[in-house]
Amino acid sequence: MKENRMKNVLLLFGGASTEHMVSCRSALNISSALKAAGYSVHKLGITMDGRWLRFPYPDEELLRPDWAELALEHPENQTAAPADILSPRDFVLARAGFVPDIIYPAVHGINCEDGVLQGLLDMTGIPYVGSKVAGSAVAMDKILTKQVLQTAGIPVVPYAVVYREDILSQPEQAAANCLKELGGLPCFLKPANGGSSVGTLPAETLPELVAGLKAVSVYDHRILVERLLEKRELEVAVLGNQQPVAAAPGEIVMQDQAGFYDYRTKYFSEDGSYCQIPAELDPAILEQLQAYALRAFRLLDLSGLARVDFFVDRHDDRIFLNEINNLPGFTPISLYPQAFAQAGLSMAELVTRLCELAEADFVQRRRQVEAG
Repeated sequence: MKENRMKNVLLLFGGASTEHMVSCRSALNISSALKAAGYSVHKLGITMDGRWLRFPYPDEELLRPDWAELALEHPENQTAAPADILSPRDFVLARAGFVPDIIYPAVHGINCEDGVLQGLLDMTGIPYVGSKVAGSAVAMDKILTKQVLQTAGIPVVPYAVVYREDILSQPEQAAANCLKELGGLPCFLKPANGGSSVGTLPAETLPELVAGLKAVSVYDHRILVERLLEKRELEVAVLGNQQPVAAAPGEIVMQDQAGFYDYRTKYFSEDGSYCQIPAELDPAILEQLQAYALRAFRLLDLSGLARVDFFVDRHDDRIFLNEINNLPGFTPISLYPQAFAQAGLSMAELVTRLCELAEADFVQRRRQVEAG
């Protein structure tokens, strides 16, 4: 492990996102690992209403549902920001109290990993962990991801796109058009932008599809409707920049009582599912999953880390790339850190590598902005 004792890391957590609490759980583990690796960690939380608050409290307090109220009690968060904030870098200085060596966004979901936050961080001139604006925006948008992958010849689950305006005006017709394009039921609905399975649900009948379209349209103005397959769910963790590596695929194994891999099953059910790492796979399928994951990572110009999710058809072993998560969870049950732990990389070593990749990517992507 390289010497990093003097490096200051600003750990961002929370966010104005449906995955706010998942982020807090990830931040707890990441902070602990960064400290074990010798970094000086400073926590800055983003509330659900968009305020940025210093959080100079023990890591365990991140799990408090009322962490923002606790933070607001601290004197550092009761002082108004100076009037001479002239740049995003000045904003970070004002909110954090210093300019960090590295920013680590331990955040998930909309406004956090979809390029919105990354655009702000780019303008600070400070290295940060994870993909940059374009890759983040495309990876977060499941429809754009599928279109890019299809163009490159990577197989995706058959799908249709339904728009909120059509759902609100003619829901039955929107459902009928969707089924005509898909070829029938059953199907699975997702917001085009989102994560942690928030707002996802299956539909096995036409009334369920109509009701589902209305429900999911609350989360996004574009709804992705996919053919529902009898499948195995495999996930591949990817680490790196221009020359990424893929860990052995893990499989999401559902318990009998769990309906599907939704938000509650992922993060708040002790017996809904578990990750089997490595997955029991034919060597040829394993290699193909890793090859597709690495190819997709580079196609979308991702950097640092990503988790690439696949379906493998239980009947004929066909592979479909499902979606890409460019800031995967780091909770105790998350596949990403578990997969690299199986490969021999401890959490401290993993976060160290991610910080090193952030600094290397910052140098690699630096562009000439001065005339001449």
